[in-house]
Amino acid sequence: MAYQYTAIIRKSDTEYWVDCPDLPGCIASGKTDEEAKKNFADAIHFHLVGVKDQEKGYALPVPRSRKQVLAEEDDYLEAYMVTVDDPLMTQ
Repeated sequence: MAYQYTAIIRKSDTEYWVDCPDLPGCIASGKTDEEAKKNFADAIHFHLVGVKDQEKGYALPVPRSRKQVLAEEDDYLEAYMVTVDDPLMTQ
């Protein structure tokens, strides 16, 4: 099963950050927004590897709509959608 999550790009003084509010703890950074997006794709992969190693009862959180996520966010540069396959459903 695949989910569509909203990813948020933010900028600090020196770097760009990408996170997904519906996937707590999944975050990446880079010197450019493109580098941060690439690093975030890797972060999602490692996040899913960790999920897959957990007990079978774990499930990825159901994503909120883009509108719901953005209504709670401020101070971001861009939002984009990422597709995440539930690793426990694709074994």
